[in-house]
Amino acid sequence: MIIVDMLPFSTVENKGFRSLISTIEPLYTIPSRKSITTRIEKMYIDKSQSIRNIIENINYISLTTDGWTSTAIDSYLTFTVHYFDDNWKLYSVTLSIEEIQESHTAENLKDSIMNVIESWNLNNKITGISHDNAANISNAVKLFYDQDIYSNRCAAHTLQLAVKKCLDLNTCRPLLKTASKIVASFRQSSKRTYALENYLVEKSCKKLNLVQSCPTRWNSTLDNMLKRLLELRSAVVVIMSDRTLFNSKIAKDQELLEEDWENRNTCYFIETIKNSNNSFMC
Repeated sequence: MIIVDMLPFSTVENKGFRSLISTIEPLYTIPSRKSITTRIEKMYIDKSQSIRNIIENINYISLTTDGWTSTAIDSYLTFTVHYFDDNWKLYSVTLSIEEIQESHTAENLKDSIMNVIESWNLNNKITGISHDNAANISNAVKLFYDQDIYSNRCAAHTLQLAVKKCLDLNTCRPLLKTASKIVASFRQSSKRTYALENYLVEKSCKKLNLVQSCPTRWNSTLDNMLKRLLELRSAVVVIMSDRTLFNSKIAKDQELLEEDWENRNTCYFIETIKNSNNSFMC
């Protein structure tokens, strides 16, 4: 459970967890935190050796890197290998998650990649490295060119960058900006939120809330913000016309014209790109 659900080792010390296990099986002795830690470390060693044995017999492997930052603002680089077995079945295995404490220069990132390659005996097996479009990781991979290891920029990330640029065009930006303002106005006011809820109850409509888009996830602009705003169009228009909730200045600033409501081009565009993006994940 701790591994599958990614729970902390301290779970076995939690009062609620111990009470639950005691209720289910009073005679069961819960392993200590130290015991759980030791068992999981042994499982890691055994599994790692099993993966090493498999990789040893694989001639060609591709490597994926993914840089990310934790909620504690610690930087990590995750390494995943991909390979086919003799039956052409594709496997993907995460080998390592390395903390990057040094400056994220191309040279330092190259060293991190090289450490993983050497520690897993991947020399002369790596055919290419897939990565995002950041300049530092792109330059780091270029340093491997003399070893016939080639750079493969992530297609999904490249598509995301293209979409973000398109959404910033004059044909899209005003609509998205106004839609975002409307959502923010409701979410930042309990009175407006209650008015929306009451309207939906009076009209016997499904209870829904407006949802703000996430700046780093362009598909949320469609799935969350625009689609929901269209679903709640009637309620939003009525509530925004109530001057006890929206003064004329705010209402004017956040007004969506009829052609804005009827403009499906932006939604259609994002939907099409979203479907293309999903194909990369299959």
